[in-house]
Amino acid sequence: MTKPFLAALAGAALLTACQNNDSPQAILEPTVANDRIAAEATTGFVVTTTNAAAGNSALVFPRDAAGRLGTPTAYPTGGLGTGAGLGNQSGIIADEAGRFFYLVNAGSDQITVFERSEGGLTQRQLIGSGGSQPISLARAGRLLYVLNDGSPATVNGFRIQADGTLEPLSRSSRPLSAAVPDAAQIGFTRGGGSLIVTEKATGNILVFPVDRTGRLGVATVTPSNGATPFGFAVDRRGTVIVSEAFGGAPNGSALSSYRLLAGRLATVSPSVPTLQTAACWVAIDPSGRYAYTTNTASGSITGYRIAPSGHLERIPPDGISGPTNPGPIDLAVTRAGLLYSLNAKSGSISGFQIRPDGSLAPVGTTTGIPAGTNGLVAY
Repeated sequence: MTKPFLAALAGAALLTACQNNDSPQAILEPTVANDRIAAEATTGFVVTTTNAAAGNSALVFPRDAAGRLGTPTAYPTGGLGTGAGLGNQSGIIADEAGRFFYLVNAGSDQITVFERSEGGLTQRQLIGSGGSQPISLARAGRLLYVLNDGSPATVNGFRIQADGTLEPLSRSSRPLSAAVPDAAQIGFTRGGGSLIVTEKATGNILVFPVDRTGRLGVATVTPSNGATPFGFAVDRRGTVIVSEAFGGAPNGSALSSYRLLAGRLATVSPSVPTLQTAACWVAIDPSGRYAYTTNTASGSITGYRIAPSGHLERIPPDGISGPTNPGPIDLAVTRAGLLYSLNAKSGSISGFQIRPDGSLAPVGTTTGIPAGTNGLVAY
């Protein structure tokens, strides 16, 4: 499936699905719907990036135990964003402790490394991504790979040093299945033995074997069960759960699950419908029992139960686990079971508490976030 064909198939719906295509705007001073959080009440934080073309910045929001967010602090990355949607997942990643953060600067072909302390974020490095238009990052132990979605599209590897900085890994660059596949995400399987890439335009899911040196072998290519494979997440049993936007077809999106067998993806649940439009980003709750996807064109989140076998079952009959502000894209989950969605079209972040049955309870909405904002992590 070529990129022009996909665009013709989806029309205007695809242009608004899975990304924010609003015109670039000046960075606004974020405002918060909730009351200010006193320093002593802060128990965690949420991070996104402005993705501003004039200069990218990380926005760090303090959060309280109830999940409400306070006023953010901005930290310049030293690189440039694009000012518009990237059609990606995992534009920001961090280590388990939330000490080191890695962010893409898609407008200047760079990665920024931040270290977090009680005083905030300190920039440790600004380094070239090894390609053009980096949009997604993946980490396994001391290994980091970046997905460069320019032409030609590539993945490139780095070694993570003791101080969190990156050292390019020689002979690690690999091409994708097409020069311009309109890729969405890169991510490791559990244990880091394989590296997965989703390609929206080709409809392919690539699996690269990772050797002991951190370098990649020849990718196996699996056609997605449904059209427009986008975001994915891997659960504790190794199930790979992939969203399918179906080119923005009204109420036509779905999630599929796979298991990795002998280096290849084997389908477990094929295209379980969301009953919503443009399923794009995927996150799994801390218990590993539930998966969630944002439906960008429907302004909603759909939750699924994950069986030990990896089979998926949609939780809400109508596909709406929680309504969000317009244009939800990135998702992030905390260890405490708080789920956040970055709503690009409306410039907001919606927060939810994950209940024991997998349903969602709203905890508040933060507004006034700049247009084009991209990426989300939560602690």
